[in-house]
Amino acid sequence: MHRAVVFAHYDKYNSIQEYVLYYLKELRKVADTIIFVSDSNLPESEISKVQPLVKLVIATPHGEYDFGSYKRGFSHIPDDTDELIFANDSCIEPLYSLDKVFSEMENKQCDFHIQSFFMVFKKDVFRSNLFKNFMSSIEKQNHKDDIILNYEIGLSQLLLKNGYRVAAYIDKPCQARINGSLFFQDKLNPLVKTRVVR
Repeated sequence: MHRAVVFAHYDKYNSIQEYVLYYLKELRKVADTIIFVSDSNLPESEISKVQPLVKLVIATPHGEYDFGSYKRGFSHIPDDTDELIFANDSCIEPLYSLDKVFSEMENKQCDFHIQSFFMVFKKDVFRSNLFKNFMSSIEKQNHKDDIILNYEIGLSQLLLKNGYRVAAYIDKPCQARINGSLFFQDKLNPLVKTRVVR
């Protein structure tokens, strides 16, 4: 299984924080390739922090949020990729190994699985013209809500309408919502949004 990650990054201070480096190290345990795409103007001193962990760094401001970074990184994934992961820096480090997530998801009959800020697509999905055309259509939006509606929700709805099967690692009814994040009774999400910690 060859996995590739397109990792979307943004930092208003043009820096790469320690939690991002840890997240990349954990992703490297389950993926062969990481394409790091930043919507920030990173100096070489910051880029050098991630270079041992990633195949390619693209650090050019584009103002298209995460999906703009996914679009830019998507064209650089290796030809032998079996699964494509879209991840971003809105989460702190995994609370436990991501191997557990992928081991469990292998037993589910699905073509892609999502947790909104962590999306995994199998080869039949991301090699399709449907997916490629969607990615190439991504452009700057006026509001972040438009990004969520048109791209985050839009992509999953497009795939479902065209017969692709979806699953989620966390799929039980929530017990509580704290600062916009869901907490569950029987399964701990490995990723926690940074805004919850803040």
